[in-house]
Amino acid sequence: GGSDSVDVDEVDGWLESFAWGGWSPATWQDQGGQRGPGGNSSHTQDRRWAREPKVSEVSPRRRRAVIVDSGVNGGIEYELDWDAVPDALAEHVRYIQGGPDSPTALIDSTREIAASQADSLLPVLVDILGFNNPIAANLAVDALVQAGGRSVPFLIKGVGAFNYAVNAYALRALGRIGDPCVQEICDACARKAPIPNVRRAAILALASLRYTSEEHVRSASSAILSLLKDPDWSVRYAAVVAYERICGEQSMIAEEMEVLNSLLLGELDVAVKGRARLACERSARSSPMPA
Repeated sequence: GGSDSVDVDEVDGWLESFAWGGWSPATWQDQGGQRGPGGNSSHTQDRRWAREPKVSEVSPRRRRAVIVDSGVNGGIEYELDWDAVPDALAEHVRYIQGGPDSPTALIDSTREIAASQADSLLPVLVDILGFNNPIAANLAVDALVQAGGRSVPFLIKGVGAFNYAVNAYALRALGRIGDPCVQEICDACARKAPIPNVRRAAILALASLRYTSEEHVRSASSAILSLLKDPDWSVRYAAVVAYERICGEQSMIAEEMEVLNSLLLGELDVAVKGRARLACERSARSSPMPA
């Protein structure tokens, strides 16, 4: 290729970045014109009050626990014990809970919270995913992935939040952590999530989990294959990427090749058809030569 050639791996990377919570005019239309990748607009007024921390109780040890539900158009509800929050971070946490009014300040606060590696602040990192700030969100995702299994319960809550960006970023983190216990959650999101943004994230997460049995791999493959018929081209593209990934770097078996060849016959979108053809060509190149 000359200067006009396309790096497919770079395109796949763009797709994953887009899938994890990026916003586009398509998602604008999906949400009926709702600004940004937030959730249903009907939740905006109902949840605005929740940005102010609510004191739930004071224990005999005088530890104050607050239940917080912030984010844009609905983050996650979580309980925070201020005695477990390092003093140096308390100001950053309160700033986030109150609703950030500056993109750079949000990034700075996220960076400080992420660097602390404090387990008590993992739910705050999940909540940060909902503030329409990709830099802060990616800092939070990296920190959540680094925490591994300790983040999973909070990320699962993020998948169920009233905010599509939180859903998608949480699925990204779960895919990178790779715990197969979230397979059913990823499967359900891949098949039933209301917008392509979240479906793409779930599909790619399904292909990234560390499965412990062939049965689970077959189940994940079946879910991915079903999305090859999704009406949205970007979801079909993600399904091709995920299918190639879950089949492994080794050559595909004949049945798997037949699936992609069938897609080539009926696919009208140029990008999806080209990506499916590339997957077939890669598999053919890696197949052993006949004796």
